[in-house]
Amino acid sequence: MNLLVFALPEAPPDLRHTDLTRQRGEAPDLPPLHEWIGVDGIDTDKIELFPVDDVASMGLGTYLSTAYDVDADALAEAGPRIDSVKGSVLIVPEDALTGRPDPGADATLVASLPLPNARHIAAMPKADVGPQAPAPGPSGPPASRPRGVPLIVLAGLALAAILLWVLT
Repeated sequence: MNLLVFALPEAPPDLRHTDLTRQRGEAPDLPPLHEWIGVDGIDTDKIELFPVDDVASMGLGTYLSTAYDVDADALAEAGPRIDSVKGSVLIVPEDALTGRPDPGADATLVASLPLPNARHIAAMPKADVGPQAPAPGPSGPPASRPRGVPLIVLAGLALAAILLWVLT
């Protein structure tokens, strides 16, 4: 799967739709991004859109490397194009799109960066699960009140009732 990076030079400069803004419960009125990048649909819960100035101190390439763990060689090759983006940027994983992107005048595809794939080929040694000792825990039955406590309480209440009856 690839991570697509689009330049959106005409996007409103205060428009932000990121993981952070979603966590805060912010829901901006998004422009028709699917039309801008030429797809049938887009899952906006998976995208990020923000002004490049938001990450100017680290650079967009460094942000992509840190936030998405993109392929280092592909990032190095696309670095100059990525770092030249002005205005706003739209970052979209391919699986957020319905259809193949065909950007119009409002968006420019800057880079398509491979994302790391999970590799489920590791050979892990089997753990020795020989005889297991019982887990340590409390020994004996659980602590409880002595059996005579309810009788003592009952006897005390009866004695108090008798004394109250005699004294009145």
